[in-house]
Amino acid sequence: MNIAKRLSGILAAAMTAAIVASGTSAAAAPADGGQDGLEQKVTSDEAFGSEQVVRSEGHIDLGPKIVEGGLVFAARDDTESTPVWRHLDDLVLQVGDTAKTQIPEGDQYDFTGASTGEDVWIIPQVEQPGVPWLGWNTQDPAFLDGAVDNVTLRFTGAQGPGKVSLFLQNGDFGEPDVLWTADKAADVNVDLNTHTHANWVFTKPGIFLVTVSLSSKRSDGTTSEDTQTIRLAVGDDADPKEAAQAEATQPASGEQDSAQPEDSGAQGTDPAVLIAIGIGAVAVLAAVFFTVIAVINRHRRAAGGSRE
Repeated sequence: MNIAKRLSGILAAAMTAAIVASGTSAAAAPADGGQDGLEQKVTSDEAFGSEQVVRSEGHIDLGPKIVEGGLVFAARDDTESTPVWRHLDDLVLQVGDTAKTQIPEGDQYDFTGASTGEDVWIIPQVEQPGVPWLGWNTQDPAFLDGAVDNVTLRFTGAQGPGKVSLFLQNGDFGEPDVLWTADKAADVNVDLNTHTHANWVFTKPGIFLVTVSLSSKRSDGTTSEDTQTIRLAVGDDADPKEAAQAEATQPASGEQDSAQPEDSGAQGTDPAVLIAIGIGAVAVLAAVFFTVIAVINRHRRAAGGSRE
């Protein structure tokens, strides 16, 4: 039995979350447990940055923010000492080869579109040095003042050379809870005043554009919505400048094209997935995860084998 096979169970368990997901009947809990970096305080005086930036590591949340009375779907950049909100067109996430690993044996990750042993690039639920840590929060005080119901994140499509998927997995060898795969649009319902991280999986290196809408029912009876594009340069050879300049085409369900300039397409809807936000004690599993990856890669290199 090779080392990848012996350790596949450990690796599958180590691809886990700081968040516990549940079915549609569960109630979400605020992220106030203080473990794995999930405890945070978002304040009303956090400003918007004006420059374009590339982030290759550190904590970033997608989320709603009220600006001049209107809802803006933006990113809270917490990679430096003072958090700054950024318009998503001003942000590129650089997911280098530090994030590259292989799919373990078994069929539980078939939804990613990758097979056992194939390379994938993962933004994990647990923060990893050298990889951006992308989640979402609904904690802006001005937003909460006028919100009356859960926030809906609608993942409508992705463009890029490979497949994209998003899932949660708890720390006790549980099955992946798939939130979205790029071949079909999906809604994710997020409770107010919560903070979540999930696993983002990319099956090929290159430029990816992920189109997401955020909608919220407001206390005045209206519904506010904003649609934005998450820009990612995946792999060491992907150029963040290309990601910054690419235009989203919003491919129809079942399509996934390379980023192309100045085009538009259809979007779909899917039944909502209600997630319960909790906090799992997974620091040890996170350490095992990265150790196992390193061991497998060293073994494969020693054996002279590689996968394209």
